Amino acid sequence: MSKRRDPDHFARWFLYITMAIFAAIVLLAAQVYSKTSTWDDWLKEDTFGNDFLYYDQSVQIQAPYRAIDPAGVGLTLRDSGIGIQHFTKLTLIIDDNPTPCCAEFEFHNIEPFVMTNVRVNAYTYLTLVSEDSNGNKRYNKQFIKAAGGCSAPPVTTTDKPFGTINLIQTQGWTKIKIWHPNYSGMQFNQLTRTEIPAEYIENVKMWVDGNLAWEYNGTIGIAQDVFFMMPINTHNRNVYIEANDNLGNMFKYDSYSNR
Repeated sequence: MSKRRDPDHFARWFLYITMAIFAAIVLLAAQVYSKTSTWDDWLKEDTFGNDFLYYDQSVQIQAPYRAIDPAGVGLTLRDSGIGIQHFTKLTLIIDDNPTPCCAEFEFHNIEPFVMTNVRVNAYTYLTLVSEDSNGNKRYNKQFIKAAGGCSAPPVTTTDKPFGTINLIQTQGWTKIKIWHPNYSGMQFNQLTRTEIPAEYIENVKMWVDGNLAWEYNGTIGIAQDVFFMMPINTHNRNVYIEANDNLGNMFKYDSYSNR
């Protein structure tokens, strides 16, 4: 004689499965909320006060979803919605880094576009805020998976003297590279087991034909051996670059002396 299954048996299993799915959705929502809460809870107000920022997908962050090297994550930052203006500022914020406000880039009569490498210390959102010449602010965000970038051991480079600035010009693009350890203050000397004091590039300015074209201000979030790449043609033009670190060291590049 065959056994008859209790109809309530299926109902109970259906209820259990439904509850499990619901619990998973709640947990996922909680994780997403926790990832955005840094910006919502205090970071936005602390950085921009009561300024109104509106979301705009033309403010673009190109970054890997999962970083291979958290101490050197390649990013492309741009605002494709406003074109070339007298003044544009892009502010990069890495929400859960020890120093969230990573970099400010100012563009003077050039396209608001820059490529660089950054350190990412934890799973976090990247926030890019664009400010136009009228003071209007728009932003976009992208999540990235990375951890430990700010405390990762520095890589020894000996091919160039400390503070050397190199300018590379190719088909309408200009790349600035500065040989500098950009110590974050969170790294350890592997031999002495002591903390390496913070020493990083905090300001870079580039003049083209005597006019200020581009400026960077930042903290420990930019990766070692700093580089910036922009779509500006500087070939056969007079370029002067000045970089300063947080210890007062100044480094210079002059196209006259490098020709």
